[in-house]
Amino acid sequence: MEPILNLNFMHPQYGTLMNAEVDLSFSAAEMIEQLELSGFLPRGGSYQLAFGEQLLQAEQQLQQLSDLYEGSILRIEQEGPAVKHFIYIQDPLGQTYAPLAFDEEQLPQQALQQLVDQGFLSDLPGDLNLYFKGEALFLDQSFGAQGLAAGAYLQLRSVSQASIEEELENLQKRLQELEAQQNQKLDLIIEQLPPPSAIPIDPNYAVRPTAEPYQSIDSLLYALRIEEGLPVLEKVRIWSPILLSIYIVLAAAAVVGLFFLILSFI
Repeated sequence: MEPILNLNFMHPQYGTLMNAEVDLSFSAAEMIEQLELSGFLPRGGSYQLAFGEQLLQAEQQLQQLSDLYEGSILRIEQEGPAVKHFIYIQDPLGQTYAPLAFDEEQLPQQALQQLVDQGFLSDLPGDLNLYFKGEALFLDQSFGAQGLAAGAYLQLRSVSQASIEEELENLQKRLQELEAQQNQKLDLIIEQLPPPSAIPIDPNYAVRPTAEPYQSIDSLLYALRIEEGLPVLEKVRIWSPILLSIYIVLAAAAVVGLFFLILSFI
């Protein structure tokens, strides 16, 4: 786990979030003290950090939370004799969360009406719904029947509002369509270009091929010496020392063989 993470802390009364780069070696008590020093929490209160359904002990370090990730939300609970379990509903603008006491038998429709009663929502539009992990909840089925537990974070948005994933997917499709259109235009321009043989050539800058036959360096030198009345150069054969040694050995072997052949006839 990284020693520093970007984390969000939820205010215990207002549901607002504070974002900060946090050293994970901090204990829960040290983190609460830092939040008080920053002015996010009033001084002198009794607070406790919570992550999901887990309440952190004062000496427990943040790096001991194995499920902590970049952008995680840690709640700040006010300590008391009875700890209530909440679910947290994000407003449509995504800036604040409203904590609601969790009841497995409660219907999402009842939770929405409770948000209106608390003033978190000014009204209850007909297309408004709750989403959990990107999936819309059934308003006529209880939270428990849909697998929700205490500590869950829900999104509140219009049914007609596309999710971020859908918006990104649509944007990618539009970019691909635009790229395909540009490629079609480029292909059309290439097709309309004249063939290379039909492109006019300026004779002032054109390369004029010569009709003179190709002559090698040897032929030019030979013609020059004839014109000057000089004798023609003979070919110079360069003897290689290795070949010369081989020829000498072969000649000596031939002489010795011939000598033995004469002796055999005497």
